[in-house]
Amino acid sequence: MSSVRNSLLLFLAGLLTLVSCGGTDPEEGPVALNLTKASGDYKAGSMFVEVTASLDWTITLETSDGQSWAQAEPSSGRGSKAIVVTYSENTSEEDRVLEVILRSGSKRATGTFTQKGRPQTETPGPKPGPGDEAGLYGLEVTDCGWMELPATVKDGREFFHLDMTVNGVKTRNFSYDWDFDNLVSHWVAYPLNKSLSGSGKYDYLWGLDPNLPLAYQSNISRKGYGDSRQYARGHQCPRADRQLTQETVAQTCYGTNMTPQLHDFNGGIWLNLENMVRNWGNALSSNDTLYVVTGCKLADNPMGAGRGAVGGYTLDNDGKNVAIPVGYYKAVLRYQKNSTYGYQGYTACAFYLTHEANGGAVTKSMALSIDELERITGIDFFVNLPKAIGESDAEKVESQNPQNVGIWW
Repeated sequence: MSSVRNSLLLFLAGLLTLVSCGGTDPEEGPVALNLTKASGDYKAGSMFVEVTASLDWTITLETSDGQSWAQAEPSSGRGSKAIVVTYSENTSEEDRVLEVILRSGSKRATGTFTQKGRPQTETPGPKPGPGDEAGLYGLEVTDCGWMELPATVKDGREFFHLDMTVNGVKTRNFSYDWDFDNLVSHWVAYPLNKSLSGSGKYDYLWGLDPNLPLAYQSNISRKGYGDSRQYARGHQCPRADRQLTQETVAQTCYGTNMTPQLHDFNGGIWLNLENMVRNWGNALSSNDTLYVVTGCKLADNPMGAGRGAVGGYTLDNDGKNVAIPVGYYKAVLRYQKNSTYGYQGYTACAFYLTHEANGGAVTKSMALSIDELERITGIDFFVNLPKAIGESDAEKVESQNPQNVGIWW
C-alpha cells in the first residue's frame, strides 16, 4: 500500500509541476501600451508612450518603409513608466507608419503612429535654426500677453513654449528663451499656484524637447552632463512645480529646461529658493497667480573659457558644448485680486545668486527689486504688466523693495 501511495504522491507532484511551468507567471500582471498621439505632421518630433507592465519589458520599433527613423528612450526597463519615442522629419510625400511593440514575459502589446508626408508645396531644406519657421520659431512675447514673460532677444535666441492640460483646459506649462549657441535657456517663465503645482508622484523622465531638432538642443536624456561629478541637471522650472501628470513632469526634464549646476548649489541654496517660491505659489488659490521667471547669467564667452569650470562649458550626451552659467535668478510677480500689498493687486520680488557651492538659507537681505535684477541681467521683466495696470503703477511694482513688503516674509 505504501508503495502505491508514494507513487500517487509522486504523480501528483509531477502534475503540479507541469501546471506551474505551463501556466502564467503569478507576478505577470496586465501589459499595455498607450501612445500619447496617434499621428503627426512631417516634421521631426517626439511623443510619450505609457508602458504598463509588472515584469521586465522591451520596446521594439518597426517602420512601414523599413528605415530606422525613430528611437525609444529607454528601450527596456521594469515596471510601469512613461518613455519617449522620437522620430525624424519625413522628407517623402508619402505617409509612413511606426509600430511600437511592447514585450513583457509572455505578453505583447502594440501601438501605431502615423507620420504625414511632406506637402507637395514644400521642398526639403536644411533643418530649422534661429529665426526660421515663423509661427514656431518667430513668436514674440507680446503676441501671447502672458504676464510672466520677459522681453525676447533676437540674437541667436528664440522664444518657445510647451503646453499642458489642466482640468480639461489647455494652457502653457512653461515658456523659455533658447540660446542656439550656448544650448541653455536664458530664462524659463511660468504661472504658479496650488492648482498648477499639483501633488502627484511621477518619475523623472529625461527626454528630448519636441520643439527642436536634436542638433539644436542639449541632449541629456541618457545621462547627466559630461562633467557629472561636478554638475547636476539643474531644473529652471522645478519638477515639483508641475506634479500634475507624468507628461507635465517629463516636460520639466527636457534639456531646454536644464542647465549644468554645481551639486552643492543645486541641492543647497537653489533648492531652498525653489521651495520658498513654491510655498508662495501654493498659498494662492486658482483665481490668483504667482508669475515666475527663472534664469541664468552666462559669461561673455563660455566656449572660449575652457571646459569644466563655472563660466566655461561642459558636454551633453552627444558631445555638444553646453555653457555653465555664472549666476542664477528668480523674478516673481504676485497677483492677488483683493490684496492690500503692492499696486492693483500686484507686487514683486527677485533674487540673484552667484553660481558657487552654497548650502545656505535664502534670507530677506538677499531680496532685490525687479529694477535691480534688470540692471544685473540686462533683461526687461514682465513686459506685459504695463498693459494690465498702466505704466505708472507697473514702474512702482518693479521699483518696490521687497524687503519692506510683509507678504514675502
